Amino acid sequence: MSNLNGKFIHGPVWCEWLSQAARLGPSVGLIGSSLWFYDGIYKGHPFKVDSKLGDITRLSRQTLSKGLKKLAADDLITLLPASGSYPTVKISKERYCKKQNLQDISMTQMELDFDPPDKDD
Repeated sequence: MSNLNGKFIHGPVWCEWLSQAARLGPSVGLIGSSLWFYDGIYKGHPFKVDSKLGDITRLSRQTLSKGLKKLAADDLITLLPASGSYPTVKISKERYCKKQNLQDISMTQMELDFDPPDKDD
């Protein structure tokens, strides 16, 4: 996946989740953003992280491994047992909501609650 032209993160993406990941370190924030890319591809189902994540982030395999462990320790992702060398990941939306005392709201509700800024601002 060295050619990222035309690729994008399919939302909704939780900005608070990304902010929490970034607080764990810049590399961890980059890994977290990339995981949301995969989450969009796999429609919220668990996915196996492979060498393509390194292609996207330009981080070493060791840094990726440490970052995934930090995200898991902070309940932002779940690392599922998997055979082989690459872990299977699920973004922990439900666990994160409970930890942050948030409701799991739908995109429609978020759109209804969104108040865009004035054009003059």
